[in-house]
Amino acid sequence: MLTTTCYTPSVAAFQGSIPPSSRLGASRGALAARNNPISMLQTPSHLAKQASGGLLSSSSLTAGSRASRALLPLMAAAQNSDNAMSEPAPRDTIRLDGKIALVTGGSRGIGRAIAEKLADRGATVIATATSDKGAEAISSYLSERGASGKGVKLNVQDSESFKPMLASIKEEFGGSIDILVNNAGITKDGLVFRMSEEDFRSVIDTNLVAPFLLSKACLREMPKGGGGRVINIGSVVGAMGNPGQANYCSSKGGIFGLTRSMAQEFAGRATVNAVAPGFVKSDMTDKLNEDQQQRILANIPIGRMSDPTAIANEVAYLASEEASDVTGSVRHVNGGLYMSQ
Repeated sequence: MLTTTCYTPSVAAFQGSIPPSSRLGASRGALAARNNPISMLQTPSHLAKQASGGLLSSSSLTAGSRASRALLPLMAAAQNSDNAMSEPAPRDTIRLDGKIALVTGGSRGIGRAIAEKLADRGATVIATATSDKGAEAISSYLSERGASGKGVKLNVQDSESFKPMLASIKEEFGGSIDILVNNAGITKDGLVFRMSEEDFRSVIDTNLVAPFLLSKACLREMPKGGGGRVINIGSVVGAMGNPGQANYCSSKGGIFGLTRSMAQEFAGRATVNAVAPGFVKSDMTDKLNEDQQQRILANIPIGRMSDPTAIANEVAYLASEEASDVTGSVRHVNGGLYMSQ
């Protein structure tokens, strides 16, 4: 049975303190920069920004260098204008009008928050559920918000149903999917010695194989030009692991690799990113006693669990034109529970 309530570390598997995340020291960061030619490349606009901050001066550039001569006017312009670099648009002004979004696992929890956020930003939203009742609930909450879209029943393990579903959406709403959010997933927790092969494969098939196949189907229809968006919902445990969740952690770690690979393959067609929640407020976490909650919060620097809307806000940004240069990233939204490199 598919569940979509909370893509977080298993509360049942959570035992005491979570190991602190590893951090790169300054020396390792410098070594990585030296060994990575791409990290050393500087665009004229980036150098101009450095110049405006006093990090570079015209005297530090070789006068006879062609690159230096081309850069000097840019440096002067940056130094003479406080507004040389434009500020990004506030996230609450992001609009997705005219876009068609598909959100899997949209009946409740994070999936519902994402579907509502995209709808509020003007997108037509089709969100999936595993039952007719769930699909009806999605249609109802979208209608209450005055949004365009509906809920549809979908078993993400049935890849044969993807093509007819996408064709139906195109016929009804007049276009192909612009924004795909792979959110549906399941957990079947257990220690490795007690976990069956069936439980391991089932989680991998739902949480990793299904996003691969659905992304493949949607990307075929996305026009060339880079306007498409694929956003995969991962989990903090995909990066740090969690006892009792070998299958789930493997699936979410795999999502990160899938995201980065697809980002490179489809750079001319779509951006591909992942969002990795930590502990998120849900019906399940509300049932924890005070001691259990305090043990969890002790490992979160900001001292609180995330609200589903925090995840939805990040997804809405990645779905927007403002994030057109962001691809192949894993965006950790966890209150500092895990700090990526």
